[in-house]
Amino acid sequence: MNQIKNENDKKPLDIYYYIDVNIEQDINIIERCLHINLTVNSSEYEIDKFVNCSSFIKNNIEKNNEDVIKRGLMTFNNMVSLLKLKSTNDTWLFYISNGSINNLYKNIFVILLNKEPMFKKSHYIINKNPIDITKESSKEHKMENLKLFNRDLQELLRSEKQITYTNLD
Repeated sequence: MNQIKNENDKKPLDIYYYIDVNIEQDINIIERCLHINLTVNSSEYEIDKFVNCSSFIKNNIEKNNEDVIKRGLMTFNNMVSLLKLKSTNDTWLFYISNGSINNLYKNIFVILLNKEPMFKKSHYIINKNPIDITKESSKEHKMENLKLFNRDLQELLRSEKQITYTNLD
């Protein structure tokens, strides 16, 4: 006999995220999409905190010259040191950005997810098409890009692909 999980059985989850896209992008819709996707697709969790770290964690990394994955991993290091995470809740860090990976790939979209901030391991997904959801985009254009974002996010949550990072200098 299957037992239906009670809302109280869900584990509390703290989400901290950094959306590193240019100012023309509609960050609010990306945030809403992230929150909804995690609420729906992480059914064992109840989101307790959902915090945009972009306003108080500044990247001192030159965007044009750096690898987007390295920038994201360095952002995770900054987040862990500045947030002083003390909660007993599970904590996930997200980094969402367009950028390039060294000289290999130009103008791509990346989502990084660290499910255990004290361990320097990150799940990742790379899409060869950048996310493009500007405030002036048509509704159809936004919906198409949000579908891609949702698909990438779902794939990331199921993915076993990880990057281990320690020395990023």
